[in-house]
Amino acid sequence: MKKKLFLILLVLVFFALALALPRMKFCLIRADGGGGDLLWRDDEAYLFMFDRPFGYHLSGADLLAEPIKEYFHSPAIPENDSYALTIVHITSSAVDRHVQKSTIGIHSFTPLGNAIYAVCPGGICKWNGAQFELITGEEEQQIGGRDRLIDDRKEFTDLNGWSRRLIWPDRPRGTPVRGRYSIEVGKQFTLLVTEANPALVYLQRPNQREETLWYYKRGLSVVSKAKYERVFEVPQTCGN
Repeated sequence: MKKKLFLILLVLVFFALALALPRMKFCLIRADGGGGDLLWRDDEAYLFMFDRPFGYHLSGADLLAEPIKEYFHSPAIPENDSYALTIVHITSSAVDRHVQKSTIGIHSFTPLGNAIYAVCPGGICKWNGAQFELITGEEEQQIGGRDRLIDDRKEFTDLNGWSRRLIWPDRPRGTPVRGRYSIEVGKQFTLLVTEANPALVYLQRPNQREETLWYYKRGLSVVSKAKYERVFEVPQTCGN
């Protein structure tokens, strides 16, 4: 008798969910970044890693149909998007992490003298230890303008002591795939990089356990209302 009641209850719950699901509204985020630049010299290293989330509001019916739409190359159109740059500064004794949001991506990280410059929304910017900030027109002339900055698709070795490698979550067509590689920084620590999905960067110090500096998995996931609002900084009616 108890088994029969349990089965009836299970069927009722199933039909209730089947009726409610198409009307429910879900918050979703598609993670579409994960790559970036690794810049280092003898005593320090920087990770400049990108996050490009897209936000969606889908009903249960739309959510169920989305894999079919993606198969036919007509996925849902995002309602929100954002750029974020995570900056990780690694030295022999510390790891400092900062996040900077922008309207478009920050790129072309180039060391000039003892400073690191990049292209930011609005012009050339310089790393001040906590974020990238725009420089004055006079300082831009002093460094030689935007032409002095190295294209973000190019790698270099020993440019005034600095080297740069790119970290790809997915390699562009025709680009050699390194997969996994390691960078030893002044015999003080080693950075272990995996180019894949997920993209991974580990810090390895002598006689210490590995530390995860970057983990990023691309893809679409259902998120809570609170997380959606935190990522895109807009009020929501979807999710819970």
